[in-house]
Amino acid sequence: FLFVFCVQLVLFLFLGLASDIGLTSNENLNRRQVVGTILSAPIFVYGLASSLTIASSFIADTWAGHPFIKHITKWDDVVTEWITFFVFVGIPLSTMIISLFMRTDLWCTALTWFYCVLAFFVVFSIGVVYFEIMGCIVLIRRHPDFFNKQPSSLFSVFYKAFMVVQIQKLSGIKNHVFTAAYAKDMPSTEEFAREKDHERIKMHPYSRITTWRIFRPFFRVLGEDEQKRIYTIDDVREQTPLITAKTWRLEKMFCRNRNVRMVAIVGGPSAITSNQARSSFACTLLGNIMTLLLIAAFMVWLDASVTTILLLTALLVYLGFSTLRNSVEVFDTYRDVRKSRKKDDGEGDEAIYQVWETFRVSEATPLLCKAVFTAEVVLFFIVPAIALFMVGNYPIALLFLLVSIVNGTRHYVNCAAVLMELGSMDKLDEMYVRGGEDLEELKDEDFREKSRLSSIIGKISQGRRRDTWVAIFTTFIFLFFVIFLGAYALGSDDGNEVEPDLLEDFAYPGQDNIAYPTCRMNQGMAIPGSEDTSLSDYVMIAALAYVDPEFTDTWLGRWFGDGVAVDSSDLVTEFRESYDGPKSVVSFKLITFPAQADFAVVSVRGTNNGWDALADAQLWSAAFLMQLTRAFLPIGHIWTPILENLVDAMSILQTEQLQDVAFYQQTSAFVEWLKARGYKPHITGHSLGGGLAMITGAQTGIPAIGLSGPNAYISHKTFDPPVTKEALDTLTFNIVPDRDIVPMIDDLAQLYQRIKCRAPLNNPIDCHTSVRSLCEILYMCGTQGRPAPCWCATDYGYPEPESLVGRTFANACPASVLVGESTWE
Repeated sequence: FLFVFCVQLVLFLFLGLASDIGLTSNENLNRRQVVGTILSAPIFVYGLASSLTIASSFIADTWAGHPFIKHITKWDDVVTEWITFFVFVGIPLSTMIISLFMRTDLWCTALTWFYCVLAFFVVFSIGVVYFEIMGCIVLIRRHPDFFNKQPSSLFSVFYKAFMVVQIQKLSGIKNHVFTAAYAKDMPSTEEFAREKDHERIKMHPYSRITTWRIFRPFFRVLGEDEQKRIYTIDDVREQTPLITAKTWRLEKMFCRNRNVRMVAIVGGPSAITSNQARSSFACTLLGNIMTLLLIAAFMVWLDASVTTILLLTALLVYLGFSTLRNSVEVFDTYRDVRKSRKKDDGEGDEAIYQVWETFRVSEATPLLCKAVFTAEVVLFFIVPAIALFMVGNYPIALLFLLVSIVNGTRHYVNCAAVLMELGSMDKLDEMYVRGGEDLEELKDEDFREKSRLSSIIGKISQGRRRDTWVAIFTTFIFLFFVIFLGAYALGSDDGNEVEPDLLEDFAYPGQDNIAYPTCRMNQGMAIPGSEDTSLSDYVMIAALAYVDPEFTDTWLGRWFGDGVAVDSSDLVTEFRESYDGPKSVVSFKLITFPAQADFAVVSVRGTNNGWDALADAQLWSAAFLMQLTRAFLPIGHIWTPILENLVDAMSILQTEQLQDVAFYQQTSAFVEWLKARGYKPHITGHSLGGGLAMITGAQTGIPAIGLSGPNAYISHKTFDPPVTKEALDTLTFNIVPDRDIVPMIDDLAQLYQRIKCRAPLNNPIDCHTSVRSLCEILYMCGTQGRPAPCWCATDYGYPEPESLVGRTFANACPASVLVGESTWE
């Protein structure tokens, strides 16, 4: 739930940006919201990643028996176990018992469990943050490297912590990477300096710039004897991976982090064997080759161009080169050591060290540290906070304040940064922590304090968990930003300029086996002039939403017959001019039938540009992510009853303005406008249009047919006004092609029809195409008096329709039809 909530927060930030720029509506540009959204992104990425890192640690602590909870509370083990029992089992089970006695729904049991665990997680998080910050304060206050005597004030401690963080962040560094072989325990840095093999020195451009003379007022360049080693968290925790014959694993060697120290034992009874060493090198080589071939094969399977495949392959080779070079260097050193040991009758070096050391080559001055801190506070805290409050985005603004204060404190009062400066916890013994109290009595407790602090900085403050979550949220923001820029660059359009290629003298007779039960529809769904109508009529009308308005009447005349159906664009224009609500960019058409003046079908266009994609995300991303969460959880379907409540809770992140420009608001208003004028409208649409059609149908009480539309069962409470499950079950109908992921979003209501997708297995996206679904329905159900499209046979591989007058299909459709080459979706 926390992950889904965080993704929704990022999404609504960008949707709010798009809305307030005025690109999803005709509203004026809101520059404050633009500035606030952009500048709040770094704080949210760091804060949300930190929250999920704590959540990951909470899960691990729960499975391990709550050792961290026991430690921070200092409760008796029995008391802790009883409390955790009541939180995780007792209270939820009591809720279930009461529900069974009262014969009410059991969904409240799952919701009670969720709230209990959430409360326990909050306690866990507060404990982590408290001990993390207090650990930093104690380190600086008591350690002689920072103060020779007790500091006079807490401000002095905070200032020292702030300077440590800023100096580490702004100073220039260089990395020494090499391998070395020794015959004793872990050598010192000085010993490493005397014997190195395959040495490389890496220095980023920023670090080189800090050493330029022009920047001397801001950086002090350090001489070789002044350069200070910056330790990693693994160095501080003394966790160096040790590879022996017993700990060696093929997958461990392939997946290990090559940017940290590693020790491989090559002498003595625990030495890795020659076969293990060769296998490690061969596995690295083979793994990189297979990864390269797998990605290339996948691109070929997707029918990617040769240029794309070659460029991607070249990129992967470049990215994998350093890994392969690293393995070659270690293996080369291993062979040299083995030869030396054989030559010396088994004597010599006993371990190979792969070393990655970081040294500070320039040090930021206090002036620069303070100037950068001031800029960070103003740009990334004060300006975004004011902007978010001024535009009325109160839920996200309050959350921004909370995230900023908590994570800002954790960032600048950073225990991990202090320990990376010190290099170890060796000096953090009883005399510094306890100030000279009884050492024997406090020895065990101090060891536990160090152990707890080590776990916090290694798994939460720093480490691969946090880096992974930062990368995930950075990726999400990048993807949303790409969609945003693409939508801004491409904008919207009127539709495709496609001439109809329909054959009135050809037909599909339908199949002899059992056809789809909904091939023909009645009970108020029939098109005027017939007692019932083919499902294909609504599919065609849904597809016509993508056609340029100048061609719509031509298509209607060829499909229904001249004058049977009309594109009443004048009514749509009249509504848009009179509509006084926020005007979103949703596109829809109104098809009327002169033979029955009150019958009309609204056709809503689906995803056709970047703004449509953002609308998809606004309405259905929470439900989709909840579905994924449910799929990965053991017996995940037991959580289905509470998913709608959780999704509804997350909708609080939407601003009122963002809710107002939701696409369904205008389609629902249009239907109500039609009903007030005596029409009995129906509504249909494809993809996004199908989802909007079903929401509008449930809100306004009219029949709705969606083609490949996302559903609304989980998210039904998030709409304004909310829709009921009863309305979805009785008024909405969804056509669901096989392998089409879009109608899998959200849970299906009661009425739907699955149809086959005959697209190649390597092209599942084609299953979402509206005209392919039209061909499938025509082929299985028969054309039933409607014309047969050329593209079913020429572009989608269906059999040629039967001729009714004797001319051949080759003469009727001499070339591939434009429809198959267009952007019809």
